[in-house]
Amino acid sequence: TFEKGTPTAEGWLYFLQLTCERGLSMSGTQMHFRNMNAFAPSAVNRYQLDNALLVEGILDITDITQVKMQEFELDGSVASFKTENEELKEFVAYTGSNFLTPRAVGPVENQNLHAIDGADMIILSSPLLIAESEELADLHREEGMEVVVVSPMQVFNEFSSGNPDVTGIKMFMKHLYEKATSEDERIKYLTIMGDGSYTGNKSVNSINSYAVISYQSENSVSPTSSYISDDYFALLDDNEGESPGDKLDIGVGRIPAESAEEASDFINKVRIYMSGNTSSDGGAFCLGDENPSPYGPWRNNIVLVSDDQDGNGPANEVFHMTQSDEHADSIYQKYNDYNVIKIYMDAYQQVSTPGGERYPAAQEDIKQRVQQGALIVQYTGHGGEKGWAHERILDIPTIQDWTNLNRLPVFMTATCELARFDDPSFKSAGEILVMNGNGGAIGMLTTTRIVFSGPNQALAESFYEVVFEDEEYANLRLGDVARMTKNNDNVPNTSNKRNFSLLGDPALKLAYPKYDVFTTHINGEEFNAVPDTVRSLEEVTIQGFVGDSVGNLLAGFNGFVYPTVYDKRSDINVLNNDGGADYEFGLFKNIIYKGKASVVDGEFEFSFIVPKDINYNFGNGRISYYAVSGDNDAHGHSEAFVIGGSADQVELNDIGPDIALFMNDTTFVFGGVTDTDPILLAKVFDENGINTVGNGIGHDITATIDGQTSEQIVLNDFYEADLDTYASGEVRYQLSDLSEGSHTLKVKVWDVHNNSSESFTEFIVAADAQMALEHVLNYPNPFTTRTEFFFEHNQVCEVLDVRIQVFSVGGNLVKTIEQQVESRGFRSKGIVWDGKDDFGDKIGRGVYVYKVDVRTPTGLQAEKFEKLVILN
Repeated sequence: TFEKGTPTAEGWLYFLQLTCERGLSMSGTQMHFRNMNAFAPSAVNRYQLDNALLVEGILDITDITQVKMQEFELDGSVASFKTENEELKEFVAYTGSNFLTPRAVGPVENQNLHAIDGADMIILSSPLLIAESEELADLHREEGMEVVVVSPMQVFNEFSSGNPDVTGIKMFMKHLYEKATSEDERIKYLTIMGDGSYTGNKSVNSINSYAVISYQSENSVSPTSSYISDDYFALLDDNEGESPGDKLDIGVGRIPAESAEEASDFINKVRIYMSGNTSSDGGAFCLGDENPSPYGPWRNNIVLVSDDQDGNGPANEVFHMTQSDEHADSIYQKYNDYNVIKIYMDAYQQVSTPGGERYPAAQEDIKQRVQQGALIVQYTGHGGEKGWAHERILDIPTIQDWTNLNRLPVFMTATCELARFDDPSFKSAGEILVMNGNGGAIGMLTTTRIVFSGPNQALAESFYEVVFEDEEYANLRLGDVARMTKNNDNVPNTSNKRNFSLLGDPALKLAYPKYDVFTTHINGEEFNAVPDTVRSLEEVTIQGFVGDSVGNLLAGFNGFVYPTVYDKRSDINVLNNDGGADYEFGLFKNIIYKGKASVVDGEFEFSFIVPKDINYNFGNGRISYYAVSGDNDAHGHSEAFVIGGSADQVELNDIGPDIALFMNDTTFVFGGVTDTDPILLAKVFDENGINTVGNGIGHDITATIDGQTSEQIVLNDFYEADLDTYASGEVRYQLSDLSEGSHTLKVKVWDVHNNSSESFTEFIVAADAQMALEHVLNYPNPFTTRTEFFFEHNQVCEVLDVRIQVFSVGGNLVKTIEQQVESRGFRSKGIVWDGKDDFGDKIGRGVYVYKVDVRTPTGLQAEKFEKLVILN
């Protein structure tokens, strides 16, 4: 019997094979037999088969490819023979000619996978996803790759006698790999299009008909030593396949789609990531993002998330944070153009809830950081199929809510079984993260089973050795990163590394910035001379240029640069929420200025006033740059300047900023309608600039909803100055999960002199599960020859069918206007009427009633009546 580890443990049966001993006696017309205990070095055994009077032959089928007759002696009804038994041998005894015969299943179409030559990538696709796989193949063909799409059964027909066998796929890839006459011609990537399955059995896979078979380890009942891995298909040298020390020869990744819609959504994500083009209807970026291009400063950001220490080791251990800091230090020392953002749980206040301990502020930071975008997001700590950490800092509802479609990170997660993609009864958080059609991740190097901290850290260190080697590995794709990460000799040769799988497109290149940004002058002084000092309330002007890796000016680079200027590095102490050891980590977190400036012929200049709230101690600050010109981008940094002290002459100022507060877009009016996840939008002006440093107590940009000051939102990181000025800018912040009904919002902003202003508004939340229609009006009203109809709704990013019917007070219909409206926000654009009836004639002066009827493509509908007055 098998003892379950826990009462809720489940298993899925592939096949059941019963092996037992009994007397060797002929039964039926054909009988297989073997002796599991009879083989040993130099062993010779004698077999005696009773009831063998009618036996006509015995076959030795130990090697199925070299079946041979076994000679025997018949003594009465007993057949006997001797044979060497150094290995387990298997025999078949038979009587007469009543043999089993093959059963015709059906015709097989002509095919010739053996003739494939020169392919860079194979897409092994569920038969139901061939069209989507060809679409993905076309994206890579456009960049010069040779891509071939095949189905599993096509592979099985030629490489495993039609039997659904993982080794058939492996042998197909090995055939292509060995067929090449040079390294350049060798197959490089395998993409598996379809969710995972532990078996190729069609009856079992009826749960998910889009599944593609995966390799399962021989030990499938132990949670710590079993594994699922697509690596098996990439181990292509002779005698490779099941040893943890075997090296990957190609990059392999899986797109775990459970439907054609999921596959299509993921391919759209790849298209956006590769080229910056949205889908044809543009719906993905119709709200909250004035620049739909996927180019942006998010490509500079590496987000490191660390668990606290509960449940793993003694209370004074802090190794999740020390491991994350090791990665941060490596990036800082070798690839300092990237900004490391640390979200360490124990640096946040832990809150007790009926469901257990939680970190709501850390959870919100993770949500917002991914929504803003990052090149890489890494998590180190506990986890499972439903998310990260005992405190649930990342869960499935959060993943499903992400809409960062044009700012997609690659996730690297050193946690347990986040993406158990062969579980037929549950869709894991990792799978949802990759397959979220509106955002989430573009790819993941993540886990499918239980993993261990030590080997995880070695693999993560290997990941960072590979992923940023931009000079030597400029053309690395995700499959290359995964392959080289696992092949590193410093990664232990255990099943732990097989438990990491690449979910996503292995042929996708990461969105590395291509060129470099250099600083040349601060306040007119050459930057490479003695470090200049910038002081509180001093106006600072910085000049620089965009160049290649050796510093040559790119004169054809015309676009924008996004500089972020930081105060000195901060030392942050954790809060010891669980009574653990003290720990301190460093981080550039206090933003002095964030904005954008024009780049003309490769050169740029921007200015700002240093806020009064800086840390007055002298020390090195940091400038981070991101620049974009068309399809080219660049990044850079500098810390060769000093921040501290105060300016000698300061012009006094006691006037606070001007704030214009909106929800979602600038068409919003006080009391307007939003959905449950609106964007807070504040347009801000102050002639001296805005304070975003966050050092002064109470001097943060803040938002307060419904007067809940205890849940105040700090918005410093979400302010950005406008183009070529520090005097104006905007705050954009994605709110989420607001309750239906009326709400208030107060935003407070401080300028660099610590003068503050507040702005207040009210709004109504209507859940988008039902159509909401509010503030229906026409303007001007009364009118003579022209008016426009407006309305507010909660169906953003939908194409709305609008019908306006105008009636006389007696109920006669005099005019019908029908129009499709692409809703770019929650307030419609004006629908014009010239005051004429359906026949083009002017209608008489007086009071009329009109009805506005609005419908969505999914059938939601709402209508409202209002009055208008015509003056003729």
